[in-house]
Amino acid sequence: MEIAKYVKKELVDIEINCENKDELFNKIYEEAFKNKYVKKGFLKKIRDREEKYPTGIELSKYSVAIPHTDAELVNEQFISINILKNPISFNLMDDSSKKTDVSIVFVLGLNKPDEQLIILKEMIALIQNENIINGMLNAKSESQILEIIQQGR
Repeated sequence: MEIAKYVKKELVDIEINCENKDELFNKIYEEAFKNKYVKKGFLKKIRDREEKYPTGIELSKYSVAIPHTDAELVNEQFISINILKNPISFNLMDDSSKKTDVSIVFVLGLNKPDEQLIILKEMIALIQNENIINGMLNAKSESQILEIIQQGR
């Protein structure tokens, strides 16, 4: 998969333990900022954007979220993959008045508009592939997540 080159091992967490979106976004931001993927301001913008334009997606057997924000706050493109120990409630993308319990959060840090559509198409294909999502949910290491993404199955 093309998106494999954007998945950074230091931004993959297979057992992230958070109570809510704010705590989750804090942890992701701290790691992304420490590794110079994002600029200051990213945390506030991703929170604000998620509030205004929710990214929770409910599929047949699981729910995911794909938060993202403004390109100018991203130094280097990345995809952060976070497997939650306990699901976190996100508002639905297609009906913000409803919520869904999300098990996997993919944070997109994109700064090249010409690549965004390709990446988003691949992300949609990825989240609709039950074999990939089940593999990720059962992964025992960050390396396993990377292998699953690279193999695309």
